[in-house]
Amino acid sequence: LRVTAFAYPLAPENDMDTIHDAVEEAYWMIRKEYPNDKFAVYGDSAGGGLGINLLMRLRDKGVDDRPMKSVWASPAVDLSMTNPDILKYADTDKSLNYDEEKKLVTVLCGENDPKEVRYSPLYGDLSNLGDMLMFYGGGETLRPDCEVFAEKIATVEGTTIQSVMAEQRFHDYLMMVAYGYVEAIEAFDMIKEFLS
Repeated sequence: LRVTAFAYPLAPENDMDTIHDAVEEAYWMIRKEYPNDKFAVYGDSAGGGLGINLLMRLRDKGVDDRPMKSVWASPAVDLSMTNPDILKYADTDKSLNYDEEKKLVTVLCGENDPKEVRYSPLYGDLSNLGDMLMFYGGGETLRPDCEVFAEKIATVEGTTIQSVMAEQRFHDYLMMVAYGYVEAIEAFDMIKEFLS
C-alpha cells in the first residue's frame, strides 16, 4: 500500500473551515499525482474527524469515484464532549487528558457551537460514506463517542462500520505498534485485510 500523510494546518492559527479546505485540497493534489491508485482514507484522533468530514464533503459534491473505504483510530467525532459517559474514562486514558481536551475544544471552536458538523461529524448526515473500520480503546475518553458513532452508522444507508475495541488500551493505541503492542499489531493486520 502507498501511504501519504498530510500535515494539516492547526488551530488556533487557522479556523476549522480553513482546515477542512486544506484537507480537501490535499486530497485532490494526491489524486492528481496518483491518478491510477484506488484510494482509502485513514485518520486518527482529530484526523479521524477531519477524514469523516472529507468523505461527507466529497459525497455532498457528488464525487462518484470518492474513497469508499476508510479506517479510523479513536476518531474525534464529537467535540462537544457532552456525553456523560466520557467522565467514566477520564482517569483511565493514559493518552488524553480530559481537562486539556476541554481547553482545546474551547480554543478550536471559540464562540461557535461545537456540535456544528464541521467540528463534530457525529451530528451530520453519515449515509453513503462507504465501508468503515474503526478502532478505539476500552479505557479511553473517546470510547463513548465512538460507540454512539457506530450506533448511528447502523441506522443509515450506504455506510457500514466494523468496530474493534481493545479492552485495556487507551486513546489511539495503534500508535504503539512500534512498541510491540499486540492489539496494535493485530489492528494493522486487520487494516491490511480490510483494504485489500
